[in-house]
Amino acid sequence: MKLPKIRGPADWLGDDIKEFPGEFILFSPHVGELNLRDSTAGTMRSITLTKKGVDVLLRADDTQHRWRVFRVDHRPSDKARADAGELADREILPLLWAVPLRGRITRGQFWAFFPTEYVTTLSGILNAPWKLNEDRKALLDGTFNRELLQEASHLIVENLPSW
Repeated sequence: MKLPKIRGPADWLGDDIKEFPGEFILFSPHVGELNLRDSTAGTMRSITLTKKGVDVLLRADDTQHRWRVFRVDHRPSDKARADAGELADREILPLLWAVPLRGRITRGQFWAFFPTEYVTTLSGILNAPWKLNEDRKALLDGTFNRELLQEASHLIVENLPSW
């Protein structure tokens, strides 16, 4: 996909490309390669994902890390769906846990397909369509998120032996 340059200053674009989290591709299994290019600054990043059995190899910039991604499809209760509102009003929701296979890279994080400000002592990334505040940085307390967290705990416990 190629996006046209908007009129006016786009100084933010180069920084956004540099800071774009390569782990994003872990949750997009239909994407094997993501190239981000800022033609104005002449910079480019390539992020690739290669499946190796049950593991995936994530290459971003000059680094590569093996990950294992666990997934469960969760059917939220009527009470949780009512709490979530229209943004998460779907019959089935994906809940994923991506774990680096070689030790901890950084503190674990909660993602809603992009990083939130919430970190955890759990290794890896816990990704789900959490109910968030307006700037999509903070998880909100409520029935919906508590139910997703409960389901996440089952996903983690079930998959600890294979990690």
